[in-house]
Amino acid sequence: MKITFESREFTPTEKYLMTKSPSIISVKNVEDGTLLDVKGYLQYEDEDQNGKTSYMTSIIGVSNGEQVVWSTQSKTFVDNFIDISEIFEGEGFTIKKLSGVTKNTQRPYVNCDLAQ
Repeated sequence: MKITFESREFTPTEKYLMTKSPSIISVKNVEDGTLLDVKGYLQYEDEDQNGKTSYMTSIIGVSNGEQVVWSTQSKTFVDNFIDISEIFEGEGFTIKKLSGVTKNTQRPYVNCDLAQ
C-alpha cells in the first residue's frame, strides 16, 4: 500500500483507519442521502494478492455523530468530491451520497454532492 495524496497530515491511527481497517465503508454500500461531515481524505494504491493495483480514495468524517471512513474507486464520485474539496480550500464541508444509473448502459454508479 502506497499513499499518493493526503489532504492534511494524518496520524498513524487515522492512516490505518483509512486504508486497512475492516470498518471502512464502501461508498456503494452507503444509503443515498447519507451525509458526511468531511474531516480529510487521502488517496492510495493498493495491490491485491494477484498483483492487481487498485486506486482508492478514502474520506474520514462524521456521520450521524460517529467517526466513519468512506472509501471508493468511483471516478464520478472522486471527481465531484475533489471539485468540492478544492473549492472549499481546506474549510470544512458536508457531502451527501447519491447514486444513479447510466442512460445508455443502465450501469449503476455512485456520486456525491455538497449538502445544503
